[in-house]
Amino acid sequence: MKVLFLDIDGVLNSTRTCVAFGGFPMQLDHIAAFDQVAIRLLQRVCDNTGAKVVLSSAWRLHCNFADAGRAFGLPIIDRTDNGMGPRGSQIQRWLDARDDIEAYAIIDDDSDMLPQQLASFVKTNAEDGVTWSSFKALCRILGADPYEGQPRNRNWQQGGQQLDWSDQ
Repeated sequence: MKVLFLDIDGVLNSTRTCVAFGGFPMQLDHIAAFDQVAIRLLQRVCDNTGAKVVLSSAWRLHCNFADAGRAFGLPIIDRTDNGMGPRGSQIQRWLDARDDIEAYAIIDDDSDMLPQQLASFVKTNAEDGVTWSSFKALCRILGADPYEGQPRNRNWQQGGQQLDWSDQ
């Protein structure tokens, strides 16, 4: 199984979205205040790689991970424990309890990961959250081509064209 460990603050919402929408979302029903492009990019990572998501965010302490999965349209299957220590230690305990993990990636705006996790870690900037570079790095770690696959729910008017990346 491929797993994406997901932080929320600084990843799916950011200083940029806070300024644009007048504050940080504090509940899942404030979904419109989250960065919709960031959400779509993570959906695409999961769709293209088959990765499942484990909530490693502090949000795991006050919201149900299944509810978060529905709100964000992500395959969130679990959360890390409430144990002490850096986030990297919580992630490592989750990984150590399983023997079916073929690859994992971590996306977070904090750097408290363990040294052995750094090759799987994508650090976001809390000011911007998920960026194109973050998306490409996650795809690389989880074994997907960032230029392949289709976005979900492309509801453009007739005549809209998909981008042609062949010259890139």
